[in-house]
Amino acid sequence: MTGSEQQAKDAITAFTNLAIEKINENASMLFSRLIQANERAEALCNDVERRAKQLARTVDNGRESVAAATKNAKAAEDRLNSVLGLAEDIDVRLRIASAKADGMLELNGKTVRLKSGGHLMTASGFADDGGVLCLWAVEGDVFKQSIPAIALEVASSDT
Repeated sequence: MTGSEQQAKDAITAFTNLAIEKINENASMLFSRLIQANERAEALCNDVERRAKQLARTVDNGRESVAAATKNAKAAEDRLNSVLGLAEDIDVRLRIASAKADGMLELNGKTVRLKSGGHLMTASGFADDGGVLCLWAVEGDVFKQSIPAIALEVASSDT
């Protein structure tokens, strides 16, 4: 081997060693970056997992809230239906009372008697107990009594 061949061989060896050294440096730096990227990716995955668990808890809480609100709405609906039933009952009772009052108003000032007979009386209004207040006179004495409207009839002299 001649001197110039040896020089060329040494230059190629030196260049090859330098290239291998540069490749090793670059590979080491790339490997280090790969490890950092992997660590960042793992941290991001952990953060996403943590946030997903929080979101799942929020969704579960929302479901529980919706279930509670639905239960409360059902209870309110039941109470409303109960109140509506009572209101209908009160309405029916008021209509009955109004009809009775209208009937009693027709008696006011009329001459009435007990359906079973007796003295002629004057219907003079409503008594506190819900009956008709009746007045009549016997031998100069005036009497006043509350009598249920159902027990009275208009005397034939007024019809």
